[in-house]
Amino acid sequence: MKADPNREASLARGFRDVDAGAVDKLARCLTYLDALPVFRQYKSKMLEMMRPQRGSVTGDLGCGLGFDVRRLAALVGPEGRAIGVDASLALIESARSGSEGLPAVEFIQADIQHLPFATASLNSIKV
Repeated sequence: MKADPNREASLARGFRDVDAGAVDKLARCLTYLDALPVFRQYKSKMLEMMRPQRGSVTGDLGCGLGFDVRRLAALVGPEGRAIGVDASLALIESARSGSEGLPAVEFIQADIQHLPFATASLNSIKV
């Protein structure tokens, strides 16, 4: 049986415009993936490869619920900044809610093709 490439309910299509789709379903998917040991290993390795330094400014483009932004914030410390960018207002609001009280964390709703940062203002970026 072949998969229907035009199927509107597919997960990949849902992430193209999260706010127009089933936000709760997509958020549950992101939470599930983040809890998988193999996914955590991948994320840990990726963050290690970024080499964020204490006091540096890092960005996570397509940050979703902000899991990696919070991890980056722990690595850059309170003297640094971890900035999450996502096109979805619903995911940004959820990420902000889950990050209350963390001083090194900031979330911005923006299209990653038109970032609101000055050139070379970030020390490292995760896409």
